Amino acid sequence: MELPPKSGIAAVLAAAGLCAGCALPQREAAEPLEPEAVAAVDEPAIDVAALQADNALLREQSNSQAFEIRQLKEELAATELRLIAASAQVQRLKVQVEESRIAADDAIAEVVRTQARLRGNVSRADAASNIAEAEVLLAEFSDNSTPQLEKIREQLSAAAVQFEAGNFGGAMYLSNQAKRGLSGARNLVEALSPVPNEESFGDLVQLWVTTDSNLRQGPGLDHPSITVLEEGTEVQGYSYSGAWVRVRVDEMLEGWVFQPLLSQTNPSPQE
Repeated sequence: MELPPKSGIAAVLAAAGLCAGCALPQREAAEPLEPEAVAAVDEPAIDVAALQADNALLREQSNSQAFEIRQLKEELAATELRLIAASAQVQRLKVQVEESRIAADDAIAEVVRTQARLRGNVSRADAASNIAEAEVLLAEFSDNSTPQLEKIREQLSAAAVQFEAGNFGGAMYLSNQAKRGLSGARNLVEALSPVPNEESFGDLVQLWVTTDSNLRQGPGLDHPSITVLEEGTEVQGYSYSGAWVRVRVDEMLEGWVFQPLLSQTNPSPQE
């Protein structure tokens, strides 16, 4: 076998060494990293203390919110109970008003029957004149329609019936009742005009006058006084403007009272 010359052998060995040197880095680059090394690169360090602090803060916030929710539920329940009590009170007031109305109607009817039996000194002319006067006063309210005015119209119609039946005393009595009612109705119609910034209570509120107080035509000292309400007078409030409350004293009287002169508690309850 013919050997290559020395120079050729040296060239072959040199080339082989060069290739081996090239392959070694490639093998080193292809070797995978240890799992611990990968974990150290991909997973950040966990701050356990910070997580515990965050959890404690979240629990505290959750407990605070739960407490606030319980408080709101309790306040809502208390408000609903107050509304129920107020509704029951309004119903009682309505019953009392209706009973008073029936009693007043019965009393009027009894007076009219008594007048019919007496056939007193009231003449036909006097009764006719009184009815005419009441009708003239009622004509001023032709554009108004309130329960009070309807009641007055019924009284005048009843007066006319009694007049035709020859009960002039009864006709006089009924027409006088109508005239008194019309006097109060004039104040009522004036007081019914809405005022700026007037807010409704949403329902009737039972109130009492704590000291003798002026019932005024409007919310302010510059408005004229309709009458003086005595201490202990029961009224129903249903709106307010500033520090003034619009109240109804009875079916024929309405106006404004200064709020500090009113109370939701009867100052002189009956024993």
